Amino acid sequence: MFDVITILNIVSRLFSDDTSAGYDPARACQPTSLGQPNCHCGIADHHIYRITCQGISSGNSSPNFTSLRLTELQTLDFSHSHLPVLDRRPFETLFLRQASQVEVDLSSSDIRQVKPATFALLGGAVSQLDLSGNLLTWVPSMRPLTQLQTVDLSDNRLATFPPEVCHAPTLSHIHLSGNRFPAQIAPQINHFIQCRSLEKVYWDEPHSISCTCASLGHYFYEHARGPPFLSRRQAHPMTCDDSSSDPVFQGCQLMTLERALVCGVCNCTQYSGSSHVFLASWCSLLVLSYLF
Repeated sequence: MFDVITILNIVSRLFSDDTSAGYDPARACQPTSLGQPNCHCGIADHHIYRITCQGISSGNSSPNFTSLRLTELQTLDFSHSHLPVLDRRPFETLFLRQASQVEVDLSSSDIRQVKPATFALLGGAVSQLDLSGNLLTWVPSMRPLTQLQTVDLSDNRLATFPPEVCHAPTLSHIHLSGNRFPAQIAPQINHFIQCRSLEKVYWDEPHSISCTCASLGHYFYEHARGPPFLSRRQAHPMTCDDSSSDPVFQGCQLMTLERALVCGVCNCTQYSGSSHVFLASWCSLLVLSYLF
């Protein structure tokens, strides 16, 4: 909970202007003011555009940001810290509602667990979130991150993709390389069903994609085209390999497969209910024309 001084500082900032007399961002960003010797600010035109606090430890006191005005903040770098359980404490004195499109870097910070309250506190200010190089096996819902566009979960300990990531409504880019996914990643496809704005998903290479009805049917009931899975190094689209259940799929780029083709081969109606029975019939006619 906020103490009285923190609340008063936040209220005072709501009714003040960044250029008001007496406010000096350089002085406000002194390590002695922030309560952390390893915290520094990037300042330009009387505005703070970057905060770097590396080496923060969950066992020590959190930085005090209550005196900072952050309307122009672009980057928040807390990388290379020690935060096994990431909760709201490192951020609770940051008034991020003043900012937008902030890149938050929490890479290589020994994070094993993220508390849901953390994302709720960051809210709609964050556009990019870097959680790479940690020890995560799961993450909570990212629904509060309403402006999130890119999340980096590479080099963690994920064995399956957490669908809660897809709760972020504007998420378009996901980095997943360097985790513990099985060599055959096709079973992961259905975990991306709730991702509505995806443009690129980066995996390790080589990865085998066996395109089967079990791995595609549910996804293609919800999406018109396949998931945009790309290899990490060369960003090449992944293709359906020779183990795919139907010759129509073999050699096709996963991201260019279309609902009509997949539903024509697979029984998409098992995911759609009786109101969408017509879809399978239409798809079947289309795929027959494709084959003959």
